[in-house]
Order: sequence, then structure tokens, then C-alpha cells
Amino acid sequence: MQPNEIIEVLNRPISQEHLLARYVTRLAYVAKDGIPRNVPIAFTWNRSHIV
Repeated sequence: MQPNEIIEVLNRPISQEHLLARYVTRLAYVAKDGIPRNVPIAFTWNRSHIV
């Protein structure tokens, strides 16, 4: 994604309500061994960057 596309996604109302209103999100993926993984990730949103 290009930086302007990321900003567009983060400015959407659903992003503001469901992603940026929380301080922990989860990254889900399927590992090479075929087992799903779910990793909690803490972050801070300062209205211009996700840290």
C-alpha cells in the first residue's frame, strides 16, 4: 500500500470506531506448519501514526 492509501483507510469511520479506539488488536495468520496463530499487539495511535 502507498502512504496515501493507508491514511485513507485509517480515516474511515469504521477504522476510527473499531481499530483506533482500542489499544490492543490481534494479528491472525496461518503459519508454515498450517496451524493458525493469533498474536495480540499493543499500539498507540497519535492521530497521525500508529506506534
